[in-house]
Amino acid sequence: MIEIRVLKTASKAVPKDLDETLERSVNIWFSAERTMEVLIEVDPAWAHYFQRRWILPLQEITEIRDDGSILVRFFACSIEEVMMCLKPWLPHVRVLKPAEVAEQVLGDFQTWLAWQGSAW
Repeated sequence: MIEIRVLKTASKAVPKDLDETLERSVNIWFSAERTMEVLIEVDPAWAHYFQRRWILPLQEITEIRDDGSILVRFFACSIEEVMMCLKPWLPHVRVLKPAEVAEQVLGDFQTWLAWQGSAW
C-alpha cells in the first residue's frame, strides 16, 4: 500500500461503542446486545482454565463446588456464538441453561458422532 493517510475524523459508519463491543467479544459472532444468559458446568479437571482467565463473553464464576467443578455464567448474543465458545471445551463442559442451547450442543454432538461412525 502506498500513500496512506490518517484522517482527522472518524468514519460515520463505525459505531461509537465499537471498542467496548469488541473488548467483550471472544469470536466473530458479537453484538453490543448480549441478552442470552448461559449457565455451564465445568468438570473439575478443566475448571482451572476458566478460573485463570476470561474465556467466555462476560464470564462470571457463580459457584465453586466441593468436587472442584465450577458453574460459569456468561452472556452471548446468539446461539452461534455460544456454540463457537463451547465446542472447543467439549466434553469438559455441560450446558445447564438455557435448554435450547443444551439441546443444540447435544444435537450437534450426536450428528458428529453419527458422521464419525459412518467412516468405519
